Amino acid sequence: MRQYWADIYENKEETEVLKNQNVDFLVNECGHYIQEIGGASRPNGRMDYQILYVASGRVFFDLNGKIWKGESGSILIYTPHQSQIYFYDKNVTSDVYWIHFFGTEAEDLLRQLNLPAAILMHGYLPESGLTLWEQIIREMLYKRPNHQMMTKVMAQQLLIMLSRCRLQTGIKKDKQQELVEAMIDEINKNYFADFSVEQMARKNGMSVAWLNKRFKQYTGFSPQQYITKTRLSHARQMLSESAHNISEIAQMCGYPDPLYFSRLFSSRFGCSPKEFRQKF
Repeated sequence: MRQYWADIYENKEETEVLKNQNVDFLVNECGHYIQEIGGASRPNGRMDYQILYVASGRVFFDLNGKIWKGESGSILIYTPHQSQIYFYDKNVTSDVYWIHFFGTEAEDLLRQLNLPAAILMHGYLPESGLTLWEQIIREMLYKRPNHQMMTKVMAQQLLIMLSRCRLQTGIKKDKQQELVEAMIDEINKNYFADFSVEQMARKNGMSVAWLNKRFKQYTGFSPQQYITKTRLSHARQMLSESAHNISEIAQMCGYPDPLYFSRLFSSRFGCSPKEFRQKF
C-alpha cells in the first residue's frame, strides 16, 4: 500500500478554509494512492470539488444507486455536497490519483472544459499528466514561496489535459495529420535547415498541392509560411536576447542573405531587425 498526499489546512479547520468566498481557485488537497482496499463513503459529499483518475486497477462508483466500474483511464468529478461512495476492487491493485479544489471560478472552468460531474468519463492521461499530478502534491508538501499560486496554475493545466484526453478518446488521427505534425516537429527542431517544400512532399509521398492543402488545414499556414514564421520568431528572440550581429542571426536562422532576411523581418513585424534591436 502506498499513500502519498498533501493538504493546505495545517492548523486551520477544513470548514474554515472552504467557506472563504474570496477564493477564485485553490487546490486544497491532492494525492496518489496505490492499494487493494479502501474507498470512501460520504453520503453528503464534501464542500469542495474532487476529481478521481484511475491510472490502473479497478474502482467501483455508486452514482445515484447504480454501480459503475471504473478501470484504467476512468475519470470522475464530484461537485460540492454530492454523494461520494466508491471502493477499490480488492482483487487487484489500483493506482488512483485525486485532487480537491474549490473557488468561485471552479464551476465555470469545468463547464468551459466540458468536464461534467457525476458521469464516468474516459481518457488516458499521458505520462506528463501523471508527472504534473505528482508535482502538485510535492508543491503542497514543500510549501515553497508562492506554492498556492503554482498549484493553481498546475491544477488548471491538469484540468485542460484531462479535458483534452477525454475529448480525444476514440478519435484517430488520419495519416495526413500525423505527417503534418511530424513536419511541424522537424521544422521547429531544425528551423535553420535548408527546407524545400518539394522535397518534403516527395519524402512523404504527397504532391506539393496536397501538402499545401493539408498543412494549411491543420495549421492555418502553408509549409513555407510556417517555416518563415518559425525562423523569424527565433530571429526576434535572438535580437532581443543575444549579442550576435544581424548578419549572424540571419545566417543562424536559415537566411544567408541578410538583406532578404531584413525584408522578411520588416514585412512580418513592421520594423527592421536593427530598429527592433534598438527598441529592446
